[in-house]
Amino acid sequence: MRSLVFILILAHNGLIACNCLPILDQENFERRSDISDLVFLGEVIKVEKSNIPYDAISVSFVVRKQYKGDKSDEVIIKFDAMTSCGIHESLFKIGQKNVISARKNIHSGVEYFSANQCDLSNPISSVDKEFKTFLDVED
Repeated sequence: MRSLVFILILAHNGLIACNCLPILDQENFERRSDISDLVFLGEVIKVEKSNIPYDAISVSFVVRKQYKGDKSDEVIIKFDAMTSCGIHESLFKIGQKNVISARKNIHSGVEYFSANQCDLSNPISSVDKEFKTFLDVED
């Protein structure tokens, strides 16, 4: 009986993990900013599949506006398949501007930024004018 309950808990937790794609609004922006190492508005310049550190996609951005983190002109964010259900390369189009939140990680001694489905990865085109004003960005 305990085994059955344990399996149900795992299944339930797995379902919750995929229900986290945040709406891009001021409340979620501030919440994700508090727990992220890097928050920026970036323009997609490259999207590629990678198997480091798992089965990931790497998205390269030109930073257009930085809200948190060390200043950088370009950033690569890894979205790994183990924690990013629902995020895949077709969500990122070359030239598209996205608001991104990410955390700093280290894998095999290499430092990189990663994000998952609970982080901000929304296209700026999906937000209303009031929130664009809050972010200090134009169309």
